[in-house]
Amino acid sequence: MRIVLLALAMVLVLGSSAFAQSYGSYYPQEFLWGLSWNLGLPTSNTKDYTDDFSLRGIGLEGRKFINPSMTVGLSFGWNVFWQKSFETEPTENLTVSGTQYRYLNFFPLLANVHKYWGYYGEFRPYIGLNAGTYIIENRLELGLFALQETNWHFGFAPEVGFQMPAGRFLGFVNVRYNYALEAGSTPEQAYWGFNIGVGLQ
Repeated sequence: MRIVLLALAMVLVLGSSAFAQSYGSYYPQEFLWGLSWNLGLPTSNTKDYTDDFSLRGIGLEGRKFINPSMTVGLSFGWNVFWQKSFETEPTENLTVSGTQYRYLNFFPLLANVHKYWGYYGEFRPYIGLNAGTYIIENRLELGLFALQETNWHFGFAPEVGFQMPAGRFLGFVNVRYNYALEAGSTPEQAYWGFNIGVGLQ
């Protein structure tokens, strides 16, 4: 993760200088800031544990243009998946039965790069790649008892989306496939993220 952040910092510094020299007086858009409502559809092991579509999520991100068609940036988010079930659940040291409340909290902390088409002030589709760490909290509640484990997972998220300008503001929609590798006793996790947001440019 430190290597990713260091590389991103170097790209930001070098890109800012090149941007100012080549595009500063011709291209008004340098930064994008966005806040999004993040919806989630679990897949893989995430779906096996919490099968319901999630409406509980939020995201915040910033991107800097290093030329008129490419950005680098950082994103932070929180997605919650949960499910109520009644079954027997084996754990590492015991087996529990009864009404269960299962929770998976995802906190992605990702560096990213995006490629855009079109021009400032227009409808702009884009593709991107996010990579970094996912903090995943796995919680199982059964009556008065709760089992919880939190792990840091390396992961990545390819992305496709578009933005629609409205003066200094813009609306954006994107789809990400979030994939986190195995860590601790938590297997790899994955979900589709459907994100709807507003931003400032």
